[in-house]
Amino acid sequence: MNEEQSVIAKDCNSCGNMYTLDEFYKDKYNLFNRTFTCKYCRAEVGKKFREANPKYYRTYLIKNRGRVLEDSRKWYHRNPDKVAAYVSKQNIKRQESLKQCLPDDHEYAAKISANKKCSITGVTEGIELDHVMPLAVGNWGNSRGNLMWLYGSLNTSKSSSNVFDWMEDMEQERLDYLLPESVSLTIAEFKEKMLQVLTVKAEELGLTLEQYKQKYNAEYYRRKQL
Repeated sequence: MNEEQSVIAKDCNSCGNMYTLDEFYKDKYNLFNRTFTCKYCRAEVGKKFREANPKYYRTYLIKNRGRVLEDSRKWYHRNPDKVAAYVSKQNIKRQESLKQCLPDDHEYAAKISANKKCSITGVTEGIELDHVMPLAVGNWGNSRGNLMWLYGSLNTSKSSSNVFDWMEDMEQERLDYLLPESVSLTIAEFKEKMLQVLTVKAEELGLTLEQYKQKYNAEYYRRKQL
């Protein structure tokens, strides 16, 4: 307790360590309105559960897609300040990353922007401009061979991953959840479309797909090691 006799820390019922109340999740039904176990212990329990049940959450998300999306929309609506702060932070990081990249190819960017549809699904709503070589990793930026449109959830899933690894590691349950409800693709169809897109990106640089992959991987993993 502090000088005002207010509780500011308590023991975790699992590990026995004492933490400030901020290190426990809120729970209005428990003592001090906090969970009995700390965030670290709960995270460890969650990790072990995911390892033992790798498909549990993906299956749940697919079966409850509508509810999950609605809950997400409600959260964004209730927390505009948090959303704005996150977007601002990401924009700052993006601008800092772009400073390290190759000069913008404005003609190329304009050409890509003129055909705004997801490279994989063909949808035109809810799409985002993706950098094949992530800004957080490489320095290709808005240059030729590095821009494509992706459906929002696909773009979020790819994030700063190596595009070739992301494609190969994709599973059907994961893909089903990421695709818009109006689109259905098998893993084979998804990979075929991705290879078609990457072949086009290679041709934009005057390369074969294999040459593009070698150039991409060499840059990606060299940067990741820095």
